[in-house]
Formats: sequence, structure tokens, C-alpha cells
Amino acid sequence: TDLVGRLYDVDVLDNTTALAVGYGGIVLKTEDRGETWRKIETPNNHWLAGVDFVDSKIGYIVGGNSEHPVLWKSSDSGNTWVSVHERLPAKARNNPLRDVRFINKDRGFAVGTDGLLIETNDGGETWQQHATGTEAWLRAIFVNGKTIHVAGNGVLLRSEDDGKTWFKLPIPENRKLNDVAFVNDTRGWITNFDGEILETRDAGKTWQTIRTHSDITGGIHASSERTLITTGNGKILRQRR
Repeated sequence: TDLVGRLYDVDVLDNTTALAVGYGGIVLKTEDRGETWRKIETPNNHWLAGVDFVDSKIGYIVGGNSEHPVLWKSSDSGNTWVSVHERLPAKARNNPLRDVRFINKDRGFAVGTDGLLIETNDGGETWQQHATGTEAWLRAIFVNGKTIHVAGNGVLLRSEDDGKTWFKLPIPENRKLNDVAFVNDTRGWITNFDGEILETRDAGKTWQTIRTHSDITGGIHASSERTLITTGNGKILRQRR
């Protein structure tokens, strides 16, 4: 799908609806399985890096820079957005956020610069900070039960105890990773600034490049039916199972 502008993340709300976000505050929405997309009005034009929907109505967007970090919330399927950045802990308010993931309507995570990992257990009303053991720029988080993956500049972290402890997974040549997603316990994908899509089938012990794109590869949405990946030159790559 050819779109306008750099896109950094995408999330699927239901069988027909998805949202993509990117540079310049762009939010795009499709309601016909990606055949057509329309722009959504947003609070400002800051860089948007991550989007995640709790259900078909409630969703969050993160991004921004150190002067204007972004944490937005929607309660109407992404048609309107309001800033809830003031709910972040004081130490995290100057850290640009790069990804957000909610497990249910109450519990969610977000990651950002300087190894930032924050968690909410009350639907985003309050947030607590986790120690990750790294100061790397973290760009992506993926949660599957008690197993959590966090990806960033030259680092891929894995926790198997709900975020209490972390260990590093090997990645090719310490690349700058943009996103990580798993479809089950062993099979997953990472994307990077070199335009690669890498796949693991052994829970991240080894990775193989399965495709190289002409621009950076960004956000991943993986399910049992399909994988969607955004690119830096405004495309969304689709792969059906």
C-alpha cells in the first residue's frame, strides 16, 4: 500500500480497520482492509512512533522529542485524540516515547530514550518506571503473557518473568532495531534501519534475513493470519499466512 510520508507503526483494530502513524503527526486510518486510507486530525504535528489499541475503541499513540514528548489517547476508534502526557512520572516527562503496548484495558507498557520502560496498571492514569539495565534508545516492546521483548539501538532484551529480570538476545552486528513482534513462543520478527526484516523460529537464539527493503523497515503487526510492516518511504508491506 503506497501512502504519503514516513510511517513508523501500524495497529489493527478489527478485520477491516487499522491505523498507521508517522512523521509530522500523521495518523492514517483504513476501514476497508487497507484498500483506502484517510488522514485523521491530531493535536499537533510532532513525530509519532508507536500506536496500540486495547480494543476496537481505546487506543494510544506515543512519540515526540525531548521538548514535546507525545502520549495521546483515543476512545472512539482513533477518530479523535487527546494528550495525556501529564500523567507520566516526572522523571519520564522529558523522554520521548517510541512504542506503547497494552495487555488489557488496565495494563500497558511504553518505552523510550535512555533505556526508559514504564508500566501502567490502571488504564494509563498512573505510570511506574522499570529498571532495564541499559541506557540504549529503546524503540519497541512486545508482550506475550509473562514474556516481554524490548528492542532498540543495538539491543534486544527479553524478560520471561513479567519484566522483573532481563537478558540480552543476540542480534546481527548490533543493528539499530525499530520493532519486534512474535506470533507464538518461538517465531518472531525484527526490523531495522537497514531495511531488513529478520525472522527467528527458535525464540530469538538465531535470526535470518527474509527480506530487504529499499528504505528503513519499521512497525510490525503480526497475527496468525497476516503480518503488516511499515516502511520509511510510506509503504505498508503485507504478508498473508
